[in-house]
Amino acid sequence: MAAADAMRHAKAQYAFASAARFGELVLELWPLVPDAAVAARVERLDLLLVLGSVLRNAGDGERALAVANVALAEVDPATVDPRLHARLLRNKALYLVNLGRLGAIRYCNRRWRSPRSTSMTRPFTPSCSISSPAAA
Repeated sequence: MAAADAMRHAKAQYAFASAARFGELVLELWPLVPDAAVAARVERLDLLLVLGSVLRNAGDGERALAVANVALAEVDPATVDPRLHARLLRNKALYLVNLGRLGAIRYCNRRWRSPRSTSMTRPFTPSCSISSPAAA
């Protein structure tokens, strides 16, 4: 899919607004293209992860947050790579912080169920360090 290649190229050139437009075009075309993941050379959740980052870097935090919400709604914790799920949660937390909204800590402390064991939950240790004003 040429739009996916254009998004990657624009992102590599730090043209985040253009990359965002191409990324959103890929999302629009996704249901229309047979084997879209193969054509775009990217899985849908990975595309959403990159698109959210590109939107944030383009200065559109609201749309970045909306994309993070879409990605998290599509996640099946039983089958998704836990590292990808953790990155999506971290990004949502960072987008909330960037927008000055409450709720980021909830996403940094969220637990995920290990697909290898249904009885064990492990805490998500965020790579984002959101400190309280008192700690700063």
